[in-house]
Amino acid sequence: MKKFLLVSDDVSKQAQIREILEQAGNYQLTIADSPKTAREQIENGTWDVIFWDYYLITATGMDTTIELTRLARTKFPQAKMTAFSIEPGFFRLQREAGCD
Repeated sequence: MKKFLLVSDDVSKQAQIREILEQAGNYQLTIADSPKTAREQIENGTWDVIFWDYYLITATGMDTTIELTRLARTKFPQAKMTAFSIEPGFFRLQREAGCD
């Protein structure tokens, strides 16, 4: 069974990802709905991949997102997702932080 960590504070996105993984089968999904919970899961868990919602409503800004991305990069593959328009420099910042 593959273990996925979803870092998202958006209940709708959480439900969509959960449904997709349940339909695919053989996946275990854990949700971190805040930067604090994400840090705890990254430090204490073992994940096959981490999915990030780029815009965490409860995050204190890009610095928090980048910090957590760097922490996770030392341990796990990651992917970012967003439904918003991408501002200039988005991909560069994420790659520099270590997002795959």
